[in-house]
Amino acid sequence: MIRSMPYAPTTLAKALPSLLLAAILTLGLLTSARAAEIPVTTTDDNLTANGDCSLREAVQAANARAPVDACPAGDGHDRILLPAGVYPLQLVGAGEDDNRRGDLDIKGDLRIDGAGRETTIVSGEELDRVFHVQITATVVISGVSIINGHPPDGVDATAGDGGDGGRRRRRRTRRWRPQRGTPAPGGLRAS
Repeated sequence: MIRSMPYAPTTLAKALPSLLLAAILTLGLLTSARAAEIPVTTTDDNLTANGDCSLREAVQAANARAPVDACPAGDGHDRILLPAGVYPLQLVGAGEDDNRRGDLDIKGDLRIDGAGRETTIVSGEELDRVFHVQITATVVISGVSIINGHPPDGVDATAGDGGDGGRRRRRRTRRWRPQRGTPAPGGLRAS
């Protein structure tokens, strides 16, 4: 005759649900707190495999969530570290949205931290806007001056239909989430 014994859970069995919950919460916090840091190593504007990490390549790495040249892969909610220097955007060609030329096309949440607004300058060189931020992205730019942007042909920069292209902006921190129907601050464009 088999006699059943009353179930007497061990200490581990009692603690298992709590341990699983703690592991899930810890993993969630680590994942949400994680942000790739992408350090820029050159002031050149390029998308060339030459062993450096330009600002354009850093934006591309954040957009693609993959390494680009010497820039590490982004993973969402990325942070670009921009040392002191002047970063002229020199790849001519407005009107494309793949970050290949013209303005810097930002497609996801991103933070760009410069070394200070007097020493870290991104210039559109009067060729295009400086930044083009997709409607789903939130961008924070800190310690950076955005200058010499150019609104697209046919856009009246004084009419509030997309900003002035970034002619002269020197602010401590700029946080902007694009919304349809609202004019973008200088140098930024939502789509």
